[in-house]
Amino acid sequence: MNIPGHNDQNMPDRAERDECRRCGSCCLKGGPGLHAEDANLVKGGCLTLKDLFTIRRKEPAWDNVRGCLVLAEQDIVKIKSRPGSAACSFFDPRRACTIYASRPLECRILKCWEPESIMAVYQKNRLRRLDLLHDAAGLAELISAHEEVCGYDQIGRLVKEKAWDSLAYRVRYDLAFRDLVVERGAAKAEALEFLFGFPLETTIRRFGISPCDFDPATGQDRRNISVDRRLYNLIYKG
Repeated sequence: MNIPGHNDQNMPDRAERDECRRCGSCCLKGGPGLHAEDANLVKGGCLTLKDLFTIRRKEPAWDNVRGCLVLAEQDIVKIKSRPGSAACSFFDPRRACTIYASRPLECRILKCWEPESIMAVYQKNRLRRLDLLHDAAGLAELISAHEEVCGYDQIGRLVKEKAWDSLAYRVRYDLAFRDLVVERGAAKAEALEFLFGFPLETTIRRFGISPCDFDPATGQDRRNISVDRRLYNLIYKG
């Protein structure tokens, strides 16, 4: 949920810049969020679902503008980072941006020497998961089923109520859900972070707690939980 370069003292001196030099300073801060103008990048195959992840509505996420964790107001679809790095997955230290000619809107608008340029579009026309799945009704249904049990509205409430048993159930359900989706071929493992965001066992830490704090089953067989009949039917239908 960050704006690469905004409020960053390590960015190149504004006075020395008047055009993009493809130095990679912005790319090293993370991949961009996608907007409606970027939908054709996915439809045309420049970006695939395995390249993306979703910050789900009400998920705690870092906002570089405010300099703190905030709750996402809506789905935010972003390009993944490179493994072990914050850098955008399409950044190559030797060649800079590998999709520069087809880079997303935020990358085209952002000027690291004038980060205010992106503020006019930052929160507008953000792409949601369902915007990219209009031809895949089955996946849309799975997202809805997952949100019913693992949505952040519920997670936030359970954390405030210290309802540890209910919270532990949802963390394990989330993992079992993902396993079953892949096991039955409903989606590939590489698309899970786009479809369902990062696992709750990871994001729960943003609420200041760890799964080990409330779930003694953490680290044990995560399949030891039943999924509801609706999920079973969605995956096994046909």
